[in-house]
Parts: sequence; structure tokens; C-alpha cells
Amino acid sequence: MNLGWFEIDIARLLRTWWPLVLIAVGLALYLTPGDEKMQASRPRSDGDPR
Repeated sequence: MNLGWFEIDIARLLRTWWPLVLIAVGLALYLTPGDEKMQASRPRSDGDPR
């Protein structure tokens, strides 16, 4: 609900700032700790069955 106090153009904001959203998502995925179970279930590249 806009009471006439200010005007926001969502399309213009998205056109301007969409790369920042991609960078933020990429950083979040990079910095999030991985799931230990997923890595334990993968075979090791050196052939060690641990």
C-alpha cells in the first residue's frame, strides 16, 4: 500500500540490482558448511575406502 509518501519502481530496482542478488546467493552457497554425510558417502579419489 503506497500512501503517496514515496514511489518504488520494482522493475527498475530489479534491472539495476539483479547481479548483486546472484553474487549474494553464490557467496551464501560457498560459505555454507557442507553436509558431512554427503561427503562420507562419496568414494575417495585416492582409492582409500575410508
